[in-house]
Amino acid sequence: METCEQDISAGRAQAQAQRPTAMPVRTGIGLLLCAAVLGLIRLDALWEGGFLYAAVGLAVVLVALGEFAFLAERAGAAASRAALLLGGAALFLAQWAGGALGLFDPWLGGSALVAVMTVGVLTAGVFRARLEGALRSTAVTVTGWIYVPAMLGFLTAIRLDRGAAGLITVLGVCKASSTGAYFTGRLVGGPKLMPRVSPKKTVAGAVGSAVAAVAVALALSRSPWSVMSPGAAPLYGLVVAAAALFGDLAESTLKREAGLKDSGRLLPGLGGMLDMLDDLLFAVPASFLFLQLGELLTAGG
Repeated sequence: METCEQDISAGRAQAQAQRPTAMPVRTGIGLLLCAAVLGLIRLDALWEGGFLYAAVGLAVVLVALGEFAFLAERAGAAASRAALLLGGAALFLAQWAGGALGLFDPWLGGSALVAVMTVGVLTAGVFRARLEGALRSTAVTVTGWIYVPAMLGFLTAIRLDRGAAGLITVLGVCKASSTGAYFTGRLVGGPKLMPRVSPKKTVAGAVGSAVAAVAVALALSRSPWSVMSPGAAPLYGLVVAAAALFGDLAESTLKREAGLKDSGRLLPGLGGMLDMLDDLLFAVPASFLFLQLGELLTAGG
């Protein structure tokens, strides 16, 4: 407990020392990252099956799961890293292959694969006969599979159903939400939103997040990349802003238990892969359900 508190205090001190340069560094790297993502989306659109998407997505899943395993280890709930990474890769690729190649239903196939892999992890535990930590290890492994690759499976479905326009809409609105929260929170300040979970989150930041998400959703709905009507865009922006906020807070909860400020050190100012994905991991399923509901209402009308 003492060690965790010292790590958190050290992280805060480091953040305060770097505060004058944190915003410009983070902004610059963020802009470069956005340009790189847009370039990859453009390239990926050249192949209908999303082969480039699958390759990049697999790399993202593996890095994120590695960081998740590290957080679990720091929190005293270590899992089999090999099972976590291999199972996560298999799940992500299975969901993509089911949709892109038409080999099987991606949702049914993904669910069946999680069930089979869970049985495998439990069976391996029986043969190892290690009683201490068996429950925590299994729970962490299965949670990791659901938290990262299964959640990103919804983005896979959006990519295969709606192409580049779907990716641009979901990623654009989600990241606009997080950017709006960051800059509004830094510039306005004010009352904290949930100080115990995330000391820097403010009420003003949450409002800025919603405003930015709605604005970008409206802009995209009137652009060549539109996947929804302008009338539905404001509600979509609010849904994504709320989902992204809770995704961010959920990962902050994991990091707080692990006594870490960031999940990794992949990019200066942005942290690790999980730090860059935390909002998306909740916003993507919300986006998928919103778009599917919109289709059902349109068909019913």
